[in-house]
Amino acid sequence: MTFLDPIKVKNNNPESQFKQNFKKFLEKRGWIVMYMPSSVYSMGWPDLLLCHPKFKCQKWVEAKVHGRVLRTTQINRFKELASCGVDVWVIEGDDKSIERDFQFQLELLFKPANWYMYIKT
Repeated sequence: MTFLDPIKVKNNNPESQFKQNFKKFLEKRGWIVMYMPSSVYSMGWPDLLLCHPKFKCQKWVEAKVHGRVLRTTQINRFKELASCGVDVWVIEGDDKSIERDFQFQLELLFKPANWYMYIKT
């Protein structure tokens, strides 16, 4: 059975293209990448859940186009997750991001969670 990749369905904008390219980059390196579809029932949840069998870790990741900030629903959800000990990372890029950019974003995932840095003050 073939399933549609939800990221591919919306790849007409820079953020969707960035997520699709980052997903491919990660999968080549052994990561399992799950896309969290957006709906009224999942408002504020991070875009991606990443898991890696070698590193025995999971990472919740929100993808943003350079310069964008978190929406109020995301801030509230990320605060709620943080109160449960769940970290969220924000990665940045666009449809022109290249492998060097992806490697930098991947390295961020092994540093402390950074979502709070994307709150507009």
